[in-house]
Amino acid sequence: MKTKQILTLCVLAFACALIVSLPGVRANEEGLNLTDYYPLGVGNNWTYQIKQYRADGQIAYRLRTQSVIGETRVDEKTQVKKLVDDRGNYSLLAVDDRRFRVYGENEGRGEVRVTPPYTMLDISRALGKPYAMAHVIGDEPLSSEGTFFGVESVATPAGAFRDCLKLRFHTTKSSGATTTITSFLAKDVGLVKETYEIFSPAAGQTVRYEIELLHGSINGKKIGGEAAQTVKIAEYFPYRQGDSWSYDWTYRLANGQTRTSDRKRWFEGSKFTNAGAAFKLVQNTGEDDYQFYALDRSGLRIVESGEKGQRTQGVKFYYDPALLIARDDLVIGRAYRWSQAEPDGKHLMQFATTLEGFESVETPMGSYENCLRARVEWDTSTSRVKNVYFYARGVGLVAYDYEVISKKDNTVQIALAGRLKAATINNHAITTADEGKKLWDKLAAELAAADDNPTARALFKEASLNRYVWDADLGFVGFTAELSVKIDGGAPVKAKVRCSPTLDLEIEASDPAAKAIIHEEMSQFVTHRQPRKPFDAWYGPDKAKFKLGRETPEGREVFIEGDAMGSNYVIGDKRVKQLSRNIGRMDFTIFQRKHLPVEDGRYIATEYEAVYYLAGTKQEAGRESLTDVYVKQSSYWIPKSRAHKIAMKGRPALVELEVTKLEYLK
Repeated sequence: MKTKQILTLCVLAFACALIVSLPGVRANEEGLNLTDYYPLGVGNNWTYQIKQYRADGQIAYRLRTQSVIGETRVDEKTQVKKLVDDRGNYSLLAVDDRRFRVYGENEGRGEVRVTPPYTMLDISRALGKPYAMAHVIGDEPLSSEGTFFGVESVATPAGAFRDCLKLRFHTTKSSGATTTITSFLAKDVGLVKETYEIFSPAAGQTVRYEIELLHGSINGKKIGGEAAQTVKIAEYFPYRQGDSWSYDWTYRLANGQTRTSDRKRWFEGSKFTNAGAAFKLVQNTGEDDYQFYALDRSGLRIVESGEKGQRTQGVKFYYDPALLIARDDLVIGRAYRWSQAEPDGKHLMQFATTLEGFESVETPMGSYENCLRARVEWDTSTSRVKNVYFYARGVGLVAYDYEVISKKDNTVQIALAGRLKAATINNHAITTADEGKKLWDKLAAELAAADDNPTARALFKEASLNRYVWDADLGFVGFTAELSVKIDGGAPVKAKVRCSPTLDLEIEASDPAAKAIIHEEMSQFVTHRQPRKPFDAWYGPDKAKFKLGRETPEGREVFIEGDAMGSNYVIGDKRVKQLSRNIGRMDFTIFQRKHLPVEDGRYIATEYEAVYYLAGTKQEAGRESLTDVYVKQSSYWIPKSRAHKIAMKGRPALVELEVTKLEYLK
């Protein structure tokens, strides 16, 4: 059974921190109380920045929050605490003044017990030397060895901590796979810093992690500073269909000439990407100038763009992975790096994203203070490209600087400066910075004051939870699949897809344009299978308000206020029968024609049609229809084929997709 999850490792790391640094002296004689070094009061929580040094040389950052949510019994005599992370994984722990034990864990594949439980401390043991134990986790044998090194002071983003207990914990599986953890535990706080190395003999590689405390709340006392270290990017990037921004857009060419024009950008249109939607940001320079933005748990990203202006001529870019601008778990001042092949396939482009902090910016609207500054840079074989974005809370991008520097002679080939002069956010027009600074609080107050109909909320919640989903918490492990895809009747395109347990997609296909189409089709599948739970995390009263409409032959109308696309639903028989939305200058309605009932009473929509209209009218602007076939393979219903007919400008008329082979991840 896999035991490398950070939650479990953090727990195990406390094992050795239960003795003092003087040899021959027992812990209880030195007055050491183990509960001081692992406070397990209900409600205590810790948030960590995790830095992963991957085998390919890249570094990935993310956050992990752990919380004590209560107690449970593992047998008639033993009461344990439940420590849960933000992904729903948990460990079962017991700690008193002289012993610390781990009784079990759940890493998303069901609860497993440790037999016998990890006895991380027994004060009858000799001090100052490694100690060994044998365990069985599920049905897998595991040996452990722990060593205590005394005390050491450490510095973390949450602050400096003196006289931390320093320990090392080493585990070995029968396969030869090992995990080595070095941890620092601060009194009255808990784990404040940790490094660990995971060695895989099969891969012949070692992956290294570093964990540092960002902030926490221990017995009602706040540790560290949340706002200073992490940012909620959704607060800085309004993400609604129809929102618009107007800029002074100034280019500077290599010969020193400059040109300033009015640039208006607005959200109009969407497409599926991974388990969600990307919104299309169009511009007043024509339909070939656009960007598709995604904003979800993976951060603010650009997944595709088209340009025809000063920088490029009629080029489309498909970013794989998506071009990351900002993410909630990026610690300010630290770079996140990744690579992507250039279009010719001969060179790698090296990317780096850094949240650089907060800065004041002057615009034609006035001064915006405390703007979030994000730097995105990449190197091609011929140039270095630098983008600096300035985001104001509640307003979005208020300033943008761009440079392309030639590697040949280190000269600036082209530069751009954009400064905001007006915007319309959620139907609120702003022309001054003072209006912009008040907008976030104003919108929050309007949503809080809106009526919320409990019947409408209950109808929508029931229909939402009645969808068939792929839930990692209930054992969904993800899959790999081989596809055969025909576009407009052409030759079949072979592709491979990997869907992770959290429904992130990776697509392999030789043609970039075909790859983008396949990614969108598969994204639609996984978006419809995405669990939206807990329900209030998506649709809580602070995020959406529900209104009840009229009764129709298909069911009851339900309207959602606060939704990014102004969604209206018709709900009947515990299912969504119709969905209507606005995407800027167009409205559309999706009609569910057929569905597949599954064993537990939930359903999968298998045939549906979308009709597009010019906004505010019933003048049809296009339509598309989809027919999906699902089959049950092992425990899950998975897609087998799709026929997607489209009658819309700029899109293929027919996409036919067949899953020729599918295997679940192990």
